[in-house]
Amino acid sequence: MTGFVLLTLMSTLVYAPFLVLKSLNKKYRRPAERHMRLWPLIAVLSLLSIVVISMKSSEAFLSRLANLSAWSFSLFLATIVFAISSIASVIALWRAPKGEVRSSIRVYSAIVTIALVISTAYFAYWGIIGLRTWA
Repeated sequence: MTGFVLLTLMSTLVYAPFLVLKSLNKKYRRPAERHMRLWPLIAVLSLLSIVVISMKSSEAFLSRLANLSAWSFSLFLATIVFAISSIASVIALWRAPKGEVRSSIRVYSAIVTIALVISTAYFAYWGIIGLRTWA
């Protein structure tokens, strides 16, 4: 399960930026696919920011995360953004009209969304979503 989630989230980091940049073109023919690509990318980037904040805070863990600081609040905010963007990814996939979205994009988005929901449920179960290290 961990391998599935990591593989799909890594593929999002590789695949989604190109698709988001392509969809920013005003002549893009499939605007319905834009949100299906954007929300998973935001979720993965917020997950990456959680990892970076945790790694950078390890040097002075108590001073950075034990009190309310920019480090601890940004960690809290990144976990909330991850959960919200994962849910928004589900909504974007659900609301996208079937006729306007290519089947390959729909299948890929469904796989990534499933991985995001799995990781969000896992983090919520362990209390990572909305983690307030200063409390």
